[in-house]
Amino acid sequence: MTAADGDDVFASLRRSGAALDDVLSDLPEGYHVVAAPDAWVVVGPTGAFALTLPEPDVHVAASRIGSLAATLRGRLADAVSWAPFLDPLVVVDGPGGRTDSAVLVPARLLFDVLTAGQPQLGPDQVARMVAALQPGDRVPSA
Repeated sequence: MTAADGDDVFASLRRSGAALDDVLSDLPEGYHVVAAPDAWVVVGPTGAFALTLPEPDVHVAASRIGSLAATLRGRLADAVSWAPFLDPLVVVDGPGGRTDSAVLVPARLLFDVLTAGQPQLGPDQVARMVAALQPGDRVPSA
């Protein structure tokens, strides 16, 4: 790897991270963000999503966020009367795709992925899921 290659990788991560910050701060009313180490969980009317950046690389990040999503599904199942879904997503600067563990979502499409589609959760369901994920219960590391 040349210095220029490394610069491109880090510039790409900075762009993905900035785009993720922008999306999370611009989510509409009814959406909630819970921070976890190296990850975020978004819960809103269209569903629940575990997000991370592709650090140190896409495959490691996908495995990490897939494991976190599975752990959180178990926690949520204990807190609510239905089996919740929680989609693991890796926010990338390039094209989307899929790994065995997570969906790769281009940063430019993240807002639509999180907010488009039919409502799946009512306000009470969202509130109960968010309460189960609050920092007092400590969201586990991704």
